[in-house]
Amino acid sequence: MKNLLFALLISLTVFVLLGCGEVRRESAFKMVNEGEGLLFHVDTTKIIRNGQRFYIPLNFSGSPDANANEILGVLDDLERNFKKANPPMKIVSWKIEKRQEIGSRNGVSAFVYGLWVDCELITEKFPKN
Repeated sequence: MKNLLFALLISLTVFVLLGCGEVRRESAFKMVNEGEGLLFHVDTTKIIRNGQRFYIPLNFSGSPDANANEILGVLDDLERNFKKANPPMKIVSWKIEKRQEIGSRNGVSAFVYGLWVDCELITEKFPKN
């Protein structure tokens, strides 16, 4: 009986440890090689949207400052896409979701998970006659 309980405890521990792994989504960030060279592109099918709030998964290794060009390129491409959307929108604010670098001793390094972006509709104002 003790052996059965011990085996069950070991199996349960292994199951829990395997289930605690980090789940990563695909990145919405793409680099496209066009005539003018490499351009940043956002795969809009990977963006999570709720009203006028968006989450863009990036999954970049390293700190935000090490990925500054990519992050700004994503925001630029996103804003271009939003202006073409129906109805058109503009970015009001954004925030980086990241993990800070703890230190090599702990084995944890910096990581950029994604961007949280708040938008608002662009309303055209017509002059009153």
